[in-house]
Amino acid sequence: MTGVRAAYDALVAGGELREDVAQAVVVDRLQRLANALEAPVVKPGFFARLTG
Repeated sequence: MTGVRAAYDALVAGGELREDVAQAVVVDRLQRLANALEAPVVKPGFFARLTG
């Protein structure tokens, strides 16, 4: 299990949370944020910085 969505789904499946539309919207937004933060940062190489 990885990610915000998987954790939320596991809590709902385990009966610890009731599925809620508002929570699902927030979970999806948090998952997109987590994906963006986990994405590698692409740094331009030396020659790309020289040529601008």
